[in-house]
Amino acid sequence: MKKPPIIRKGTINNSACRRAIRDPMRRKRKILIVDDEEFVRAAVRRILEFNNYSIIEALSGPEALKKLSEKPDLIIADYHLGGMSGLCLLIEIRKASDIPIIMLTADSSQKIAVQWFREGGNDFIHKPFDSDFLLVVVERTLRYAAAMRAMMSQPTKTRKPRSKRSSK
Repeated sequence: MKKPPIIRKGTINNSACRRAIRDPMRRKRKILIVDDEEFVRAAVRRILEFNNYSIIEALSGPEALKKLSEKPDLIIADYHLGGMSGLCLLIEIRKASDIPIIMLTADSSQKIAVQWFREGGNDFIHKPFDSDFLLVVVERTLRYAAAMRAMMSQPTKTRKPRSKRSSK
């Protein structure tokens, strides 16, 4: 059995453990983690793997673009990446795909958040992060994306034109 995720030295997140035990049959979703810091990728990977997610990792934006061929269900990307910013990565991905993307950043600037959402980002998480918050944002984003796909795949109902009533 895997050890529970550890975020900070000496702290174990028990609710993340309970969530993994509660829902062991959930289909494994693939999540692409894009961050140039090994510590951050390892922490996110540990939390998500413990909660039955399959992980793909990339160190940079260009590497993440190559890993899109593995068809991730969700991307978690750092805003400040080497070679290509998280915002540039988002713009490149949005040209061809609607994969949900969550920004992970230590920057608390509202301008960055506004740019992120205007370019089609789905959510953001500030570093340092709590494992429960990470899981809630990931699960909510995946549920929303699934609901949008289901809604878009349904045929739209067309209204019949109203017939004019004859006046007497």
